[in-house]
Amino acid sequence: MLSIYIDHNVFINYFESKFLKENHEDISVVIDKLIDIGYLFPYSPAHIEEIELFRVSGRGDSGCWFDQLSCLGEISNEKCPISANVYPKEGHFLFYDIKLCYKNITSPNNFSETMRMLPEEFHEDMNVADKVKSYQGVIRKIVAQLKEPVEMPCDLMEMKEGSIQSFIAMLLERKKIEESIDFLKSDGPSKRILKKFEKINPHEVFDNDSVLKFLRRMKEKEKISEFTTSNLDKDSEVFYDRQRNLTNLFRFLNSIGYSKEHNKLKAKNRLHDTSHALYATYADVFVTNDKKLKKQTQAIFSFLKYPTQVISQEEFIKNYG
Repeated sequence: MLSIYIDHNVFINYFESKFLKENHEDISVVIDKLIDIGYLFPYSPAHIEEIELFRVSGRGDSGCWFDQLSCLGEISNEKCPISANVYPKEGHFLFYDIKLCYKNITSPNNFSETMRMLPEEFHEDMNVADKVKSYQGVIRKIVAQLKEPVEMPCDLMEMKEGSIQSFIAMLLERKKIEESIDFLKSDGPSKRILKKFEKINPHEVFDNDSVLKFLRRMKEKEKISEFTTSNLDKDSEVFYDRQRNLTNLFRFLNSIGYSKEHNKLKAKNRLHDTSHALYATYADVFVTNDKKLKKQTQAIFSFLKYPTQVISQEEFIKNYG
């Protein structure tokens, strides 16, 4: 049966229609109809992380985040591409108790992975932070090095340890994107060429010789992490290798300004965008209400030859309603 992975913004529209009776009735009607005839709407740890960030943001009433978690479990039937210590395979979805997933996501089991991502200059600060279970100093140090403003959680003290480490990972991704942009400004394409990139059809972005030229240059200069395959357009079946490849390509597209969020205050958490796209590679359809994410994902999926269809919420309602 067809599997449809919905981005978090689409899930929130569904949730608001069902529980808050807000104006997204079409999406809830279509999803409920498809669930009734056996379609699968898997969730992923990326959804859980966004719900947790909502919990500590101070938005909404205190119990709304738990209602979101329960709703996500209901529409997904608690099926997920990945489970505890089990890596995903195409079209293979596992039962993963959503409350257990939440517990695992918010527990401090991400520390070693966060340390691996951190530049060496932060290691001492992070080790001290882990001992005293206070990460504000590390976060302030990273934020001070960023050029773009960051939307900070209302109260870091309210965040669970694993969530703080995920937030640090998001800040580090922002830092790497800024470093890539700085490199391209000094050793990259002119503004005139970058403007041309924005007009390329998503399915043809990586067919453009100039785009591939700058991708290879960034790879050679180690401004993006090493790809796991000798050919840039070859996918890896290993989950973490696939994750790294997707992260590199999203970072590259943001660096050259392709379908980038130009309003700095509205710039999304690119780490969650990448995560949703990663888990969507294991489904038949990926539905997103984010036009910029849709274009970037279409470009990358075409390049890596993923069969997943990427569509907007409007197209989803039209095609499946």
